[in-house]
Amino acid sequence: MVDIYPDWMNALREAVSNPNTRLTVNLSGFEGASTYSQVMGAAQRGMGAGARATEWEIAQLYQAGRLGNTNFVNSAGEAIPNPFQ
Repeated sequence: MVDIYPDWMNALREAVSNPNTRLTVNLSGFEGASTYSQVMGAAQRGMGAGARATEWEIAQLYQAGRLGNTNFVNSAGEAIPNPFQ
């Protein structure tokens, strides 16, 4: 995504700050025994140096209080219940 859209971080921040923006996160590849642990683990890693892009994105959602209205999906694109609602 960085090569295609170099300003992706600012674009995400703008989307997160807009309460009308619908957000969906694919959790495939994240470790954890539950959706909650997958998301919170990613948010913690996303706040540190060396975070992967999706971890940083999830950290932005967490810090903005947007996890409760984020849609989560698995690798097949199927909805996963949101534990933050």
